[in-house]
Amino acid sequence: MAKLETSVDEFGKTTRDAKTATSEYSSALQQHMGELEQVSKAGAVINELAQIARAMMERTRLVEQEMTRSELQTKALKRSLDQARKSAELDHLTGLPNRRAFETRLDAEFKAARDSREPLCVAFCDVDHFKLVNDTHGHEAGDRVLKVVAQNLVRISNDGAMSPATAVRNS
Repeated sequence: MAKLETSVDEFGKTTRDAKTATSEYSSALQQHMGELEQVSKAGAVINELAQIARAMMERTRLVEQEMTRSELQTKALKRSLDQARKSAELDHLTGLPNRRAFETRLDAEFKAARDSREPLCVAFCDVDHFKLVNDTHGHEAGDRVLKVVAQNLVRISNDGAMSPATAVRNS
């Protein structure tokens, strides 16, 4: 994921740089076109050069439009990538961060607590006899129980709750 994000960022920068260079090139061509057209004794060679320059200006304009479109696509890709990353870190049932997100956060919190020499507290919640709920009332009822537990954990933990479904769903 990090490599993909870096590649998208690099592509976006390249696109912006190319668009800037194309725009500057187009402006320079246009300035020289004006100078060529003002020469009264231009002759056939200069007229041909002027036609080539006009064609180059048109092509440069088209490339600049394509670069703008590419830049917009890069931004859309980055937004999609951000959404995919967030989605990959959420438990689909409870909407809380999943085990992957929990492990990442635990690692970061542990390092921060160790570096600052502050205590770290991790609490786990066990829903007693949860398997019995699933076996007796079905998995849909068990899912509703998990959602209620998740909502209560969020309410009492200042959004610090991680998914309870990580450990208990398979119980």
